[in-house]
This record gives sequence, structure tokens and C-alpha cells, in this order.
Amino acid sequence: MNVFGGATGSMMDKGPRGPRGVKGTDSSLVDFCTWLPHSVLNILQSNDEKGAFFIDNLDRDIVRPKGKGTAITEWVSRSRRGGNLVAKKASSEIEEIETAEWTVRYAMKFKTTTHYEATGSPFLLAGQNSCGFICITFRTNSVAEQVLICGPDPSRRQPPTIETEIKVSGATEIIIQINDVKEIIQHACRKWTTLFVEYNSDAHLSHFTYDVNGTIGSFTSPSMAMGVYGFHLGCRWNGTNYLDGEIASVETYAKSGTSAPLPDTLKSIVMHNQKVHNPF
Repeated sequence: MNVFGGATGSMMDKGPRGPRGVKGTDSSLVDFCTWLPHSVLNILQSNDEKGAFFIDNLDRDIVRPKGKGTAITEWVSRSRRGGNLVAKKASSEIEEIETAEWTVRYAMKFKTTTHYEATGSPFLLAGQNSCGFICITFRTNSVAEQVLICGPDPSRRQPPTIETEIKVSGATEIIIQINDVKEIIQHACRKWTTLFVEYNSDAHLSHFTYDVNGTIGSFTSPSMAMGVYGFHLGCRWNGTNYLDGEIASVETYAKSGTSAPLPDTLKSIVMHNQKVHNPF
């Protein structure tokens, strides 16, 4: 060792390389989601999601041709890559709510004649070698079996299937129906609920994971050869099983060519941004 504390002579020779350590977290994404969550969400919603529906600004986020209190003909998407939710049977009522961050937002009221359709946004396509998610925040006022959100006419899918939909039953269950697979989640749906469902599909099997207000689960379903864009909000595609409740927000995302899961940090800020303060 020299006078400066450095090694000399043979001590400078390199030894064999040690074993590779455990891979750390992707600090850039974690840092962005931690310190700039709203910036990340704005980019995700406008540039990457296929549908992003919120009501923060009554002049920007909904279309009412005849003014306040009249029929809402469109729910405007923040995404540049998908179309708006267009009324087939319009709602005229909204309700002021508080988010988990105590900011004001609005929810649209759905009754037994409310039906909106987004033809340009995907709904749990589960196509081969693809990934995607949906996040929706809602509550129900009825004990009847109701369809919260549903894909298009299943005869249009290849091969033709039965319904792909998310139902609420008896105000105590959430039922996720993907082709022939049915996942039943016990949950009190009269309270505000944020449901996140993600799929990651290879050539044969689609792996689904879900988070319902912190309750986590998973299931699998055969991958589809071809998906069809579009979803119906508030009832089934054929105008049955109407929802009696409120919907505060909906986000959809789909990407082909990869089955990689969504990073946990990104998923967390998507869900947190949708959550509504439950006063009880």
C-alpha cells in the first residue's frame, strides 16, 4: 500500500469476476412514477391508452348539445388513439365525487336505460402474443345481475365466442367472463370500487390478473386468434342487463407483439388516480 492508501504491485492485479448480483428495480420508471405521477399519467392517457374517460371538467369531458341538465351525447376520451363513448341511450345525470387525493371529479349515473358505446377502444382482447388492461371505477345501487362493461357482438370474434364482459351480481359479486372462463370475486359493490384487470397472452394461453380495492387474484383463458375493437358501457352489447349505478372513470390499453406485464409502479398510479374517497 502506498502513502495515499492505494494498492501497489501484485495487489493491483485483477481477480476473477464475481457472480452477477440480483437485478435492481428500473429506477428511472420508479422515480418518474414517484415524483412525476401526473406527468406520466398524462402521457399514458393521451398517447398510449386506447380509451381514457374521466369527468373533471364539465365543458371539456362531456358533450351536451342543449346545455346543462340535458342528455349527454358523448363522453370524451383523453386518448388520441381511440374514439369517444357515444350514447345509444343517454344519461343526463352526473354526481360530484371526491378522489382519493381529495380533488373534485364527477361520475355519470347509469340507470335501466343507459347505454354508451366506444367503437375505437379495446376491451380485454386477449389476442395471441399481446397484452393489455382495463381499469374502471364504479358502484351499483341494485341487487340485480347487471353488466358493467361488455365487448362487441361475440359472433364477430375469431373463433366466435360467448360474451366477454364484467358483471355485477347481487351487489356482492363481480363476475369477469372471458370466453368460456368465469371468475367470481366476492366484493361489496355498493361502495366505490376500482377494478384493474390485466392480461398477458402468449400463442396459446392468456394470463389474467386483477386487483379489486386491494383484493388480488388471477386466472387463465385460451388466447384468441383475433380480437375486435369496441366495448359497451352500462349494459350488454344487445341492450340487456342494464347497470343501475354510477361510473366514475374507464381506461383501456392494448399492445400487440409482446406479452410483458405492466410494471407495478405504473399500475399503482393508474389505480390510485381512479380511486374515489369512500365516506363510509
